[in-house]
Amino acid sequence: MFLDDDIYGISKAEVDALAVGLNHHNVSILIPDEFPDNSVACHANRLGGEEQGKFAGAGTMGVRCDRDELPFFPNIYNEDWFFFADEAASRRIIQVGTSRQKAYSPYADPERAVKEEFGDLLAEGLYWRLEEGLEIGSVDAAFWDKFIESRRAFLEGVANSLARHPKRELDSDTGRDVRAAQVSISAAQRQLERIKPELCQRFIDLWQADLMDWHRYVRQLPHADSIERALDYLSLHYRTSGPNTR
Repeated sequence: MFLDDDIYGISKAEVDALAVGLNHHNVSILIPDEFPDNSVACHANRLGGEEQGKFAGAGTMGVRCDRDELPFFPNIYNEDWFFFADEAASRRIIQVGTSRQKAYSPYADPERAVKEEFGDLLAEGLYWRLEEGLEIGSVDAAFWDKFIESRRAFLEGVANSLARHPKRELDSDTGRDVRAAQVSISAAQRQLERIKPELCQRFIDLWQADLMDWHRYVRQLPHADSIERALDYLSLHYRTSGPNTR
């Protein structure tokens, strides 16, 4: 089970639901409801009055580990989308409920949007292919060239909707959020101009090659018959303190 430190109020029943969901799926998730787990650009899109969806994430996630083809989390924003890309493609992710994520200001620092842009672009592009019934592994630089144009149009649409926001000039929480969101979207647009199709495809190629190496590594790991022996193999210590086990 994966649980982000900004998720709160998880009950035993919800943990049980994650476990039960793994009976017939490789990944089970609880999706944050009241404060969605979106990127800065997607939060700004919603703030501008547009429809913005919510998707599975690793904030509260159960994973079947009794299989050889376990993926890994690449070092990029939207790492969870890359982690369960195969499960998403084969519809092996199940939502078993909702969770609660602590609210924060997505627009407090424009650098957040800058750091997210590359991962957001890649993940959105790959999952757009899934929605179209296409394989995510068959992309090339020409695809990314076209999708960068789509991303550019999306960010421009967000910027325009924020500029038209009726409360943009007001000295209110919403007005301040709108103006801060405009700064973040401008930063994301500048970052997007630095991203080239060849860089996108290079990342995808390296990610796919790393997956093959990772799968070979996982398959050669020994099967431990207890938590203690698994931790011992990893040179980690198994400690107990009262009712809590660490």
